[in-house]
Amino acid sequence: MTIALQDRWPGRKRVVFQLAAAPCAFAFVFAIAQLARLAGFDVAICLAKQLAGIPCPGCGITTSIGALIDGRIKAALDANIAGPVVMLFFVLQVALAVMAAFTALNDQRLLSISRLNGQALSLVLFVVWLSRIAIR
Repeated sequence: MTIALQDRWPGRKRVVFQLAAAPCAFAFVFAIAQLARLAGFDVAICLAKQLAGIPCPGCGITTSIGALIDGRIKAALDANIAGPVVMLFFVLQVALAVMAAFTALNDQRLLSISRLNGQALSLVLFVVWLSRIAIR
């Protein structure tokens, strides 16, 4: 017996929210950072860099993604080489949220793909961070 998507929608709201929360939060932070830059404020805040002198894995991600959106690939890679991977992560998360909202795919499968996506992103950020420390 197949359950129509609209019959499953109330239970899927949680899954859609879980998948869309990170991209929405990042979009908000990115928008605030871009507006602050346009207003002439320096929004680079990194406790790791201020306290230990070592940039964290996320240093330069906002700048990198902004450069990618503008089509400046070299500037994006110079800001943080993981920027394109982070952007790909968020694009995949949005795609998973859309799939959860509009298809009848299994919730657990979508969430496991999302977890795998997050683990891959964490690994990339960790490797980039280690390479930044080694090159320093």
